[in-house]
Amino acid sequence: DDMADGDLDPKAFGYENFPEYVKTAKSQIRDGNVEVKRDFTLDFLLKYTLENLERDQKPGDDVRQDWDMFLDAMLVEYDRRINHKILTKAELETIDDNSFSYAHNIMLISLRSKTRFKHIEEIAQLQGKIFALADLKPELALFTCKIPKEILEEAKIDGEELMNNPNLLDGNEVIRRWMKEELATGRELYDKLKKKIPNLDFTTKAYLTFLMKGVESKIKKMEKQLN
Repeated sequence: DDMADGDLDPKAFGYENFPEYVKTAKSQIRDGNVEVKRDFTLDFLLKYTLENLERDQKPGDDVRQDWDMFLDAMLVEYDRRINHKILTKAELETIDDNSFSYAHNIMLISLRSKTRFKHIEEIAQLQGKIFALADLKPELALFTCKIPKEILEEAKIDGEELMNNPNLLDGNEVIRRWMKEELATGRELYDKLKKKIPNLDFTTKAYLTFLMKGVESKIKKMEKQLN
């Protein structure tokens, strides 16, 4: 995730770029018999992780497919950043679903939880929307635009120009309205998900409560800023 976002340099791990790492990882995921030297490398960590997840997964789970799909989602994130893509609302929501769903499913399996992502699916759009709002300008500075194409067109803001100067957002009423709407949707998703917590198994309760605490603090902070 950090390599896809540009926060980590793939060269530090021996890869020329992120797609090269993904190609290697996918080969390892699809061929469980690949020999990997025991060492502090991404290759060995992936092998170790997959072996442990496969031991803990339940009937109906497929951790290798989850990992494979998660890497596909990260490639989409990488492509968006590298090519400075401006996406529609529907495209952004699809990215959030794919980026968060497989990661949460893998995490729930690792925690030996009975719950799966499909039981708490609101978490994907909740995190996607709230994290996007909280880091709007920093993400733009890294050439990742999480504002829908339709909103930028209505606001009469050029996407490429905005990524080079995130301060163009300041004072724009269309952007401010969109932020309020996204925040309100995020609050609704938060409240809906919170109601599910009492009926979940203990492990998932702890996991979700931890995640929700971080999201809630961001929601409250932005509600003060926007109201």
